Amino acid sequence: MTFQFLGEGKWSKEADIIKLKSQFGEAQARERKDKEAWLAKAKAKPDLNPNLIEVTERVIIKEKARDLIPEIEWWDVPLLEFGACGDIAEGELKMAKITIYVEHPLPIEPPAEAAPPPPQPLKLTKTEQKKLRTQQRLAREKDGQK
Repeated sequence: MTFQFLGEGKWSKEADIIKLKSQFGEAQARERKDKEAWLAKAKAKPDLNPNLIEVTERVIIKEKARDLIPEIEWWDVPLLEFGACGDIAEGELKMAKITIYVEHPLPIEPPAEAAPPPPQPLKLTKTEQKKLRTQQRLAREKDGQK
């Protein structure tokens, strides 16, 4: 049997992790633990510069092929007699469907955080309110004299 000594600061690190878990949750604690492990690994290799980024092979993601532009869009089909588009002649359109009215959809507010409420005005004491009323009255009288 031999003694197994603990590294310096082991219990304080575990206490910090428990404190983080209770304060921010599991994800934050796991992220902190990973960061500490990476820093410990960086200290073990003194020749490694922690500011350098490892260069790996570039992964090229192929883009999805785009769909071809259809000759008729789905919203145009009710206006056509035969539901097919070629050279559209005057007789091929359903003229009864075409009106002078234009449909304007309701504008939708973009998703955003609500603006913070405006700051509350300062509460003035009675003497300050009296002084302010006097100054405003004198200013009105002065404007009336001009």
